[in-house]
Amino acid sequence: MDAAFVPRFVLQKLLRGDQMKYDIVLGGVGGQGILLASQVVAQAAMKKGLKVMMAETHGMAQRGGSVISHVRLGDIYGALVPEGHADLVVGFEFMEAFRQLKFLAKGKKLIINTHRIKPVTLETYPEMDYDLSDYDVLKLDASRIAFRLGNAIVTNMVILGAMSEFAELPASKAEMQDAIRESVPPRFAEIDLKAFEEGVKAAQ
Repeated sequence: MDAAFVPRFVLQKLLRGDQMKYDIVLGGVGGQGILLASQVVAQAAMKKGLKVMMAETHGMAQRGGSVISHVRLGDIYGALVPEGHADLVVGFEFMEAFRQLKFLAKGKKLIINTHRIKPVTLETYPEMDYDLSDYDVLKLDASRIAFRLGNAIVTNMVILGAMSEFAELPASKAEMQDAIRESVPPRFAEIDLKAFEEGVKAAQ
């Protein structure tokens, strides 16, 4: 592993001889590209030589049902992140961020896409009032950024860019970009990478 490309917190663990583990939970609704985003993170981590385990659950994705992805990197056993142990929780939709908050360890990072998608089972969007003072929180309207780029589908790439800037992922921005190129059809690579860069800027 080239130390020049290892995030500081990972390098410190390796130098101390610690076991390196990084747990992520991503939650959103069907059609937001959560599974592709998970695959990009996993691909970048595997290129580091890290062990990767993933688990996905999804309901009525065609009708905007919940989609949850667990991505576990490093010295891990079992595909599901235990409650209260995640290093990073990412809500691709506002309500879904709070639904997955139970997985996040205190003091760790939470990314919230403030865009709201009303569930088909509810007449009105519920009020959400949670105390987030125990967490390091980044809020951004990733969907608006994607709309501005002319393609709502790239919301997931905006969020990946924000993740690479805000979270201490065990992969560099360049490695994440390489993983995007390897994971999407060539005709989509340019817009996806542009959306990624916009996400980086939004998190700075």
